Amino acid sequence: MRRVLFVAAALLLVGSVAPVGAQDAVKVDGKHYKVMFENDQVRVLHITYGPGEKSVMHEHPRTSPSS
Repeated sequence: MRRVLFVAAALLLVGSVAPVGAQDAVKVDGKHYKVMFENDQVRVLHITYGPGEKSVMHEHPRTSPSS
């Protein structure tokens, strides 16, 4: 019972915190993310990181950010 409550609390915490800081990667980090192709069903990104570089907080939206 204790474990179930812990897991439920953890899921609630993750679900409420994660979307707040998440943003479109291309808008937040244009240095590393480039849109190669995009339509109403798919978005293809070219992502390049050098040694030791890190990603900023972002999300991968299901739909085009412009719609």
